[in-house]
Amino acid sequence: MQEAEEVSEGRALEPGQMIDRYIVMEFLGEGGVAWVYKVKHLHLESVHALKLLSVNDQETKRRLIDEGRSMA
Repeated sequence: MQEAEEVSEGRALEPGQMIDRYIVMEFLGEGGVAWVYKVKHLHLESVHALKLLSVNDQETKRRLIDEGRSMA
């Protein structure tokens, strides 16, 4: 399985590709700092949005972690 940290080109993900415990279903779009994909958990069969950063700075990473925590 491929770890999310190993993905260097966010737009390079294709439907059916596995990222850790998730399978990519489709590309949803992109914003200022991330590419967003619809993914499905392989064991739980739950559907999620996966954001892959298109920028590499600590402040952006912190904001996305805070966003994820607030939505959890």
